[in-house]
Amino acid sequence: MSIYRPIFKQSWQIIKKYKFLWWFGILITLLSSTANELTIIINNLGNLINGNLPMMFYNLYHLRFLNMPGSFLALLWQMPTINLIFYLGGLGLITVFLIWLGIIARAAVINFVLNQPNQTNFKNQFQQGKQNFWPLFKFTLSARLIAYGFLLIILSPLILFKNIHNFWIYLSFAIFILVSIFLMFILRYGSIYVIKKHSNVLENLKNSFKLFKNNFVISLEMIILIALITLLMGIISIVITIIALIPLILIFYIFTSLNLVWGINVILTLIIVSVIFLFLLSSAIIQLYQQTAWVLLFEKLVSQSINSKIKRLISRS
Repeated sequence: MSIYRPIFKQSWQIIKKYKFLWWFGILITLLSSTANELTIIINNLGNLINGNLPMMFYNLYHLRFLNMPGSFLALLWQMPTINLIFYLGGLGLITVFLIWLGIIARAAVINFVLNQPNQTNFKNQFQQGKQNFWPLFKFTLSARLIAYGFLLIILSPLILFKNIHNFWIYLSFAIFILVSIFLMFILRYGSIYVIKKHSNVLENLKNSFKLFKNNFVISLEMIILIALITLLMGIISIVITIIALIPLILIFYIFTSLNLVWGINVILTLIIVSVIFLFLLSSAIIQLYQQTAWVLLFEKLVSQSINSKIKRLISRS
């Protein structure tokens, strides 16, 4: 019997039925707007292949946290001190607010999928998310600090010492990838344990590590399938966006040929707003679909013994 097909089917049914969850998907998207560990690895594989290792590790250590172009940082440096303080203070408050909303949204979605109440709404689930904010925040922060500390220990020789054999460079990078993957699964399972068990950070880390270790192959199969589904959903979203923009683009060309400046400005504004709206909506649905699928898989793993697809194929042969 298939493990994943019922999970993906149920995930889609939940998303279709409870559309108020889409708002939580948008909030999770805002929190996840910066690249995660695996995205950074993929983006830097070009530097690794081309032998540009200093640039790769510069990106990993600096752009991971700053994520800003050099010209923008230079612009900040040239600001008057008082303006810089207000700007960074405002940026910091907005960042903290988005993190707060994003963690509440993730907690709300996990809580909803775990319990699946018949009568609920956005307000009720938001309150549930607020109740679980601090436990989920403390776990997420602790897991990331532990993982980043471990990564710093692994990669520090590559920064401190210049003349290092390529073997150790590639070995360190391989370990970096493995630790990043491990962190991703620990955060996935641990976040659900936080909402389900209400246990402390150490207990959550222990439980999530044990669950990942006992279901290593299933976890890898799941992430591959979700990646493929996400790719497909992304392509569909792009096609829908292009089709939706065709009337606006045609009107834009008509206004351009007639040299109607006000019409061009209006249509350009509508195009930009439409692209942003469709991007947020598609990203929200994708984020929501992924989160829901992981929670449903978690419920299966902790409630019953499951064999991976690979193991079932081998047993048949």
